[in-house]
Parts: sequence; structure tokens; C-alpha cells
Amino acid sequence: MLSAYMDIVRIRFLMMLAYRVNYYSGIVIYALNIGAYYFLWKAIYGGKELLGGMTVTQMTTYVAVSWMARAFYFNNLDREIANEIKDGSVAIQFIRPYNYIIVKMMQGLGEGLFRFLLFSTPGMVVVSPLFPMQSPHDPHVWLIFLIMLFFSFLINSQINIITGLFAFFLENNEGLMRMKRVAVDLFSGLVVPMSFFPGWAEKLMNFLPFPAITYLPGSVFTGKAAGGMAYQVLGIQIVWFLLLIVPLYLLWRGARTRLFVQGGDGIMFYAGLIVDYLKNYMKTRLTYRSDFWMEVLSDLLFNGLNLFFLLVVFQHTAAIGNWNEQQILFIYGYFMVPYGLFITFLTYGALPSVTSSRERWTAF
Repeated sequence: MLSAYMDIVRIRFLMMLAYRVNYYSGIVIYALNIGAYYFLWKAIYGGKELLGGMTVTQMTTYVAVSWMARAFYFNNLDREIANEIKDGSVAIQFIRPYNYIIVKMMQGLGEGLFRFLLFSTPGMVVVSPLFPMQSPHDPHVWLIFLIMLFFSFLINSQINIITGLFAFFLENNEGLMRMKRVAVDLFSGLVVPMSFFPGWAEKLMNFLPFPAITYLPGSVFTGKAAGGMAYQVLGIQIVWFLLLIVPLYLLWRGARTRLFVQGGDGIMFYAGLIVDYLKNYMKTRLTYRSDFWMEVLSDLLFNGLNLFFLLVVFQHTAAIGNWNEQQILFIYGYFMVPYGLFITFLTYGALPSVTSSRERWTAF
């Protein structure tokens, strides 16, 4: 059976290899993200040598390593599982002689290995000479970091699978998936390191698994967690991995008793008239009210955390590039008006997929 799971890893790796050009372009996109955060944090630091227990060089290294690590542990297992539940193909998985959850983990591992070898590694080679970084010289630190990176993948995949399995109970878990993605990116320390959070917020994060995904490995790599502390944070990752097995098992056990199939000819094939479309769309959204309110909550969480990020930053500096707090907040609020209209009418989130027995058509 182990060889069969290894074949699943290999097949997913080869599938990703067929679209490798997308990931080469992704290296450029991630490099631009790292550059944007580098100049932002450089402006935040100003003339200060130390903020949040990290120097400018440590912060630059942390940002670069965190984004490249994200390329490895990131996957869309939650969306894949939700789609398989909706179209009913998950029923076929039940009669196959393997464990569905392990198969998904192996598929995610195959994708992660591809990203690590052809995205993260060359990405670090590209980024290192562009920005001031300080990599560890001790091979032992590299070994611990790579082990922690693997556990980051495991924990993130567990959270994704748990989110995807909620489609058995919510029928449409789009809002939950959006909220999960926002929570992982922000609470994991990808956007703001945990050491920059207020004391009460940093203590609260210790009761959540998200920092174990990004912040803890980044702390080891930058030297913020050195010596015996590196083993302590690795132990925290292992504990979270073991704890997440419990809700994963319980959800999977309960989901198997709730299997039903959504699919066939769509009941929402729109004529193309914008008024009729909006009416049908609102009816559809209200049909899945729990998911609708999840999306509302995820949007509020996203904007609230953006504002929280700004408040945290301005606790450490009076201005960013001659822009004070009130000016930045005004620009953010002004930006949200056209952004809200764009999200409502022009993105895939507002335009549902329509499935027939012969084809799948997605409006953009």
C-alpha cells in the first residue's frame, strides 16, 4: 500500500510538471511580493535598529523565507475535496482500496515537492542577491528548519482537509474556505510576525495552530529561536500535528454518514440578463445561509485584520514614508469602495459555476 501512496505523490508531481511555466512566472510574482514587503518594513523601521525583537536583516530574511516556505506548504486540498463532494465523485473514492484522507495528503505532498524543487529553491536563489539576507551557517539549523517546514505542510494540509470536509455538512463551504485562507495568512505570521502583535494577541495566538505554519519555522531560520528553543518550537509543531488528527478523524467519521451528491443539470442556468442574474444569485446565496454568513464574516475578518495590521505598525512608528496614520486609513477606506464593487460584480466569487451533464461553464 505504501508503494501505491508513493505513486500518488509521483503522479501529482508529474501533473504539476506539465504546467511548470506557471510556477516559473510565480517566482517573479513572489519576488515582487518580497520586494514590496522589504521596502514596507524598511520604511517602518526607519532609523531604528530593532523592532519586535528583530533587526532589519532578520526581518528581510524572515519575509523572504516565509513566502518561499508558503510555496511549499500551500495547496488547494480544501477546494478539491469540496468540489468532489459537490459533484459526487467522492462516492467513488469510498469504494477504492485506500484511505481517502491519506490520498489527499499524498497529492498535496507531490504538489509541495514540486513547488519546493522548482519554485522555492530557485526562488531563494533569485531573491538572495536582491535583498539583504542572512542565512544560517550551521547545517544543524538548516536540518531543523527543513523538518519544521515538513510539519508546516502537514499542519496546513490538515487544516485544509478539515475545511474541505465541512462541505459534507454545509453543502457549500466557499465562505469557510475564504475565511480559512485569510486566517492562515495573517495569524500564521506571514503578513506580520507574532512578535509585533500586542502582548494579549500574541498570547492568544499560542492557543491556535496557525503560528506553527509560518512564524515558528521562520523564527528558527532567522536565529530568533536558537539553541534549545529551536527544539521547543519543533515540539510545538509536533503537538499541533497530533492534536489536529482528532478533529480530522471525527469529521471524516461523521462525513461518511452524510454522503449525498450534488450535480447533474444545473438549476441556475442564467439567461444572461443582469437583473435576472442578480435575483437568482441572491436566491442561491440565501439557500446556503450558513455559507453566506461565513463569507460575510470572512470579509469582516479580512478587513478587520488589515486595520489591525496598520494599528500594530503605527504602534512602532509615527509615519511610513511621510504618510501618517490618518492618511493611510483614509486611503485604505477610499480604496475599499471600488474594490467592493469589483469583488461583487466582476470576480469569480460573485459568478457561480454552472454544471450540466456534458460540460462545466464558469463565468468570469
